[in-house]
Amino acid sequence: YKYTSNGSEYLIQSVYAIFVSELIRSPLMQLSDYWGNYVRHYFGPRAPDQFRMNLNFQGGYFSLANQYTELTKVLFFTLYFSTLFPGGFFFGAFTLLVQYYTDKFSLLRSWGDPPKFGSQVSIVTRNYLFTATLVVYAVIMAYQISGFPYDDTCDTGEIVETNYDQYHGTHTATTGSDEQVSVTIRRSDNVFQFCDQDMLRYRQPSAFPPIPSFQPDGKEWMTSGQEDALNIIGWTCVAVLAYGTVIYVNRILISFLKKLFCHSYKPSGEVGGNTFTHVLEEAGIGAYVPQVKKGGFNYPLLACDTSKIDTELLGWQDPDGSYDEHNLIFDFPELEADNFSTIKHWPALE
Repeated sequence: YKYTSNGSEYLIQSVYAIFVSELIRSPLMQLSDYWGNYVRHYFGPRAPDQFRMNLNFQGGYFSLANQYTELTKVLFFTLYFSTLFPGGFFFGAFTLLVQYYTDKFSLLRSWGDPPKFGSQVSIVTRNYLFTATLVVYAVIMAYQISGFPYDDTCDTGEIVETNYDQYHGTHTATTGSDEQVSVTIRRSDNVFQFCDQDMLRYRQPSAFPPIPSFQPDGKEWMTSGQEDALNIIGWTCVAVLAYGTVIYVNRILISFLKKLFCHSYKPSGEVGGNTFTHVLEEAGIGAYVPQVKKGGFNYPLLACDTSKIDTELLGWQDPDGSYDEHNLIFDFPELEADNFSTIKHWPALE
């Protein structure tokens, strides 16, 4: 945060550029589906047979890990630079909204059938990752506010004429980018000294929470308004940290001990009036059938004996062949049936 001036070479402009890039570049790249369109329109019509042509129309690969990475990247970036760039909250919210509708379009129109994911990833992310993110955000924000104005200089309360008259005049200085600049010092100018404004790096003693009282004696740099705000924000970050710690102890340690000594199962929902057969016929919802999706095949490979179930439960149909052609049990006749999954179906009585 030491270089936050206006201009294309400084941090604010770089943060703004990254927000615009995340808002435009990623959705456009995903919506264009350039490789999928190339495969469908170039390789598809040139396939030597129907089987290999179908392989070019299966849709793109869906990666839940990649989508969560995009989400958390925008969230972390927004929170980390929010003190310097508060407008990032609006950019971040709009970027996540665009990502939501972009992913929805891709799921329904562009990507292939996604793997069967449960809710465990979203539960862990919501209960642990987001909680930790908010705790870190509260602590880091307090340290960032304590470092304003990020110039590592403190006013000594003296003027040049008092004890530093030898510096009066025009001098040539070299900037950090090796540029020669002319500096004029007048006798009435204030005298400044170096002071470390990064409380996060204080070690002897360490500064937590980052409150005004940790400023070194004689090297105070905070304004009165900054001190008042930091007293509130500093102790608030302590409260947030304590609250986050309680949540983690409850969700990890207490939950673990409860599982050892208490029953944890709680039934959810109510018994409905529709049977599974009714749902199968009306909504076309299939059953969980052990099957493996493998690249190079138009349909999943079955890993169970399907002779004792209704084939409508599979959720797909090969118009050019039987289900046995896609069943792995016929590829390994020497193996016993116990080596494969068992699945049975008892349809409801009329």
